[in-house]
Amino acid sequence: MSNKRLIVVGAGIAGLTAAYFLKTEGYNPIVLEKSEQVGGRMITDVVNGFTIDCGVQFLMDKYPLLTNLVDRLGLNKELIEISQYGGVVRNGKIRTFTSAEALSALKTGIMSLPGWLRFAFLSYRLAAKTRSLPLNEFSAWSVFDDMDAETWSNSYFGEEITDYVIEPSLNGLYFQSLRDTSRVVPMITTTMTAMLFSKKLKNMTLTGGMGVLTERLASELDVRLNTSVNSISLGKTTVELNTDNERIIADRVILASTATVSKSLYKDASPVEHKLLDTQYSSTLVIAIAVKGSFRIASEISEIYGILIPRKERNVIAAIANEGNKDKGRLANGQLLMAFLSDTAASEMIDWKDDDILEVVLKEMEQYFAEVSENILFTKIYRWKEALPMSPLGRSRNVARYRQSVDGSTKVFLAGDYASMPFGEGAAESGKWAAEALMKNLAPPNNELT
Repeated sequence: MSNKRLIVVGAGIAGLTAAYFLKTEGYNPIVLEKSEQVGGRMITDVVNGFTIDCGVQFLMDKYPLLTNLVDRLGLNKELIEISQYGGVVRNGKIRTFTSAEALSALKTGIMSLPGWLRFAFLSYRLAAKTRSLPLNEFSAWSVFDDMDAETWSNSYFGEEITDYVIEPSLNGLYFQSLRDTSRVVPMITTTMTAMLFSKKLKNMTLTGGMGVLTERLASELDVRLNTSVNSISLGKTTVELNTDNERIIADRVILASTATVSKSLYKDASPVEHKLLDTQYSSTLVIAIAVKGSFRIASEISEIYGILIPRKERNVIAAIANEGNKDKGRLANGQLLMAFLSDTAASEMIDWKDDDILEVVLKEMEQYFAEVSENILFTKIYRWKEALPMSPLGRSRNVARYRQSVDGSTKVFLAGDYASMPFGEGAAESGKWAAEALMKNLAPPNNELT
């Protein structure tokens, strides 16, 4: 066992993954978490018998790291396939598509024939060009970090595909606008879409919720909850952390909080690190709406899991999920719908009272689920001021520069979804990368005195 004192700040998926891989190599990291629970934005709530993913909603079966962790932790039996039916609103109507039938988006009117032909050809051509790039390592895509998403999509796919495929995916999944985002992100999502329709990729979840993964990881580690780190300072050979209760001297630190929190703690950051720590976040509100079991969902959309609402069609809701088509075991005595607000709406409404939020959200929900307001069992609102890191031009290149700057003198290693892909798999990848980078500049634990 190593006698090096290694501290991980933050018990989200990035910090827990970092600590897990350190431990598997013989180190004994301590994870400090300011809140009373682990998971960060990968947490699951249980309300009146309903299981609700509050943040991260699902994973994909070709995610190399999260599926590897599921396997390592013995959670394979908990991994189940979500309904592969989705929907996109066009002209006020939910139109179904499924990865099981490539023509479905054409048949239901999501795309016109010219649009479908263009998207089919160009998305598969793009996937062929990028298939060697990892789905979870943002810096590997930095060569494409040269154009905003709106300019790229309009010139590559055209206006129709931009409006009804690219934009709703970007806002419904990441709560970000095309104009303010690098083309790297829609290129990644388009690659994954092509993989879905070629049946090389499936959407998955864990029975019991995505929080099962972070809780299981934490059970393997030394995690100290309700421990708030107030500052991190570099010494000549060590790192000093000040908490509410003590001063900790560490040999190395993995800082796995959000960019905003990390920037406030780590005043000794280098110019390259500062570039990364300046990352801004999109916001969302996640509204869980439990309805009576007798509530009827129209048969033509009854198999859909996720619905994307394009900017031309939306008021405040960017996406809707029918949780019964994710995992029926999550439901108690009814059904569960989830509404995800766009960044623009969430930024405006995040401090509103619950009743005022619900008044606006339910009015829009009624357009797609008639009489839903009359069948409510309960509602719960989850407010994410910092939902996901924004990815403007330059962030992928900033990640690449940061990783190249790390060397034997580095004492603080940055991890989090702002330091990789802007989703759960990316956050986990950043944690694993940080653990591996840290271990490179320490002597192997079996060469140390214990």
